[in-house]
Amino acid sequence: MSAASCEFVAVTANLRYGGIDPQTLDDSSLCDTIEALGGLRADVVGLQEIDAGGNPHDIWRNFYRLANELGMHPVLGPSASFKTTTGNHVGILVRTSGGLRVKNQWPASGAAGTKVPWCCAEISVPGMSETLYVYSGHLHARSETERVRVIETLTSLITAGDQLAIWLADNNGYPREPAVSSEELKKLPRHLQLTRCIEGSEGDLTPNYTVCDTLVRAGLLDVAAVLPPSRREPSELCATGKGGARVDRVHAVERLAKTAKRYQQVETGSDHQACAVTFDLSRL
Repeated sequence: MSAASCEFVAVTANLRYGGIDPQTLDDSSLCDTIEALGGLRADVVGLQEIDAGGNPHDIWRNFYRLANELGMHPVLGPSASFKTTTGNHVGILVRTSGGLRVKNQWPASGAAGTKVPWCCAEISVPGMSETLYVYSGHLHARSETERVRVIETLTSLITAGDQLAIWLADNNGYPREPAVSSEELKKLPRHLQLTRCIEGSEGDLTPNYTVCDTLVRAGLLDVAAVLPPSRREPSELCATGKGGARVDRVHAVERLAKTAKRYQQVETGSDHQACAVTFDLSRL
C-alpha cells in the first residue's frame, strides 16, 4: 500500500486447478498468472482454485510458491470442492511489507466439519483504527440453492458485525449489470441455463440475480458497476470467464466502495480474468 496516497489495490483471481495441468503437470498457466498478478502490485488478492494438479500433498507448496514470488503473506482457507476436501481451496494473499498485518484468519483450513467455500483475513491497515475484513469466495458451480445459502450466511455475519468488508469472489452467477438478453442466455450450455437462469412460462430465460441482490441488499456494492466507464478498463462491463458472465467480482461495503478509483480486468494464465479495484483509503 502506498503510504503517500493511501491507495489500496484488491484483486480477485481464479487460478484454474492452481495453475497446474492435472494431466501433464505443466505449470505455464501458473507462471503466466504470477506475472499478471505481479504487474498489478496488489495489496490483497482473493484466490480461488488453489490446487496442485490434484496432488493434496503439494497444495501448500504451490501456494507458497505463488506467495513467495509475489512477496505476499498466504492465508489458506477451506476447500470449495463438492467432490473432495483436499483441493480447490480458497485463499488470500496479503502484502505485509507496506504495513498491513494479518490479525486473524478464519475458518481454519481443514478444520473438522468445515465446509464453506470462503475464508476471511482480518487485516490492520496503517493509520486506520478499524479492522478490514477481506473475504475470498468460490460459490457453487452447480447449484443456485447452495450459492444463496452461502451468501445469506456470509452477509448475515458481515452486517451483524458492521464489518468494513470486501468480497473477492468467483460468484458463478450473473450481476445486474450488464444486462443479458434471453437470446444470449439460450446460447449457453444447458447446465449453465439450469444453474444460472430462470425460465419463464413462454420459455424465455432471465439471469438469476438472487446472489448479487442479496450482496447489494446487505450493503456490499458491485464496485465495477458503481464506477463510471472512464474509470474502468475495459470501459464497458463484460464477462470475466468463458461462461459468458461477469462471475468474478469485487463487492465492498458502501463506505469503502465509494472510495474506489479504478477497476480493471487482466488476462492471466487461467480461463478467468483477474479483476482489480484500486481504493483510496484516505477518503474513509
